[in-house]
This record gives sequence, C-alpha cells and structure tokens, in this order.
Amino acid sequence: HPFTDQVSLEFSWPEAASLDLTIYDATGRRMLQRRIHTATGANNLSLETQNWPSGTYFIFAESPHFRAREVAIKQR
Repeated sequence: HPFTDQVSLEFSWPEAASLDLTIYDATGRRMLQRRIHTATGANNLSLETQNWPSGTYFIFAESPHFRAREVAIKQR
C-alpha cells in the first residue's frame, strides 16, 4: 500500500462504530492517534502525511469487537 503526501484508507467495517485509529512508524513512534466513526460497510478516510518521512508505517484500527491492521509505505 504505497503512498506519498496523503494516505487513503479504504476499508469495510462490519458495524457502525467508534474506533481508535493509530499509526506507528517503523521505530514504534506513534505518528497519529484519532477516534473515528465508521458506517456499516465501506468507509474511506484520507490523512495528510506530507510532513512524515519516507518509510514503513503500521496502521491499526480497533473497536470493542473488531480489529484491523495494515502496512503502508511512504515514498517520496
């Protein structure tokens, strides 16, 4: 999942929920933590990342009943 100055997350969530979205870089530094609200089914979220260095990022989304994770690579 490569990206440049913006990462677009497209995901399907099994239920409408508030979830915690957290993104870490490869060293374990937390780059973003945000509570978001999802709809049942398809969801889209865009995040500005122009100030982030190139590298690998680990994306975690958690609600009380479900978890998802993704790896994304920022390229210049």
